[in-house]
Amino acid sequence: QGDDISRVIKSQRPPIFFKHQPIIQRQLQHWRPARLAQALEILTEAELDCKTTGLPAEAICGRALIRIANAARPRSGN
Repeated sequence: QGDDISRVIKSQRPPIFFKHQPIIQRQLQHWRPARLAQALEILTEAELDCKTTGLPAEAICGRALIRIANAARPRSGN
């Protein structure tokens, strides 16, 4: 899998700046399909809320980003 990620990074156009490649690789290893699906669901919900609720978009987006950050946090074994 690490080889696949390296290949994906190297194939990007425009290319990813070499100093950023290790960071991108770590993120690609971290964000598994289930977490990506959860993040997409959060963003979709936020978009719908922005378009339908009349609440401030900044607040909705801020809350969505916090939820995504929390979803990305490693889970403890407790």
